[in-house]
Amino acid sequence: MGVLTDMKASFQEAMQSNAPLELPKKTAPSKILAALQEIPDLPREDMLRSYGMLLSRDDRIFEALMELPMEMRKDWLLFENERK
Repeated sequence: MGVLTDMKASFQEAMQSNAPLELPKKTAPSKILAALQEIPDLPREDMLRSYGMLLSRDDRIFEALMELPMEMRKDWLLFENERK
């Protein structure tokens, strides 16, 4: 029962805290656009669609894109755009 009591106390402390919540980090639109412009042979329409998708989703998607080798980024973006 001790673990449950500790969890309840911890939860109650968190609920009473006045500390501001940290907002999720967002990648700057200019950084997203620059990354898309580096992808060879990415058509304008696909670039715009990808730009909108990356702006509206969380940073994990952009981070995943940046981890891919350059030769895979275009195909991955097209795949992600089709899924959306």
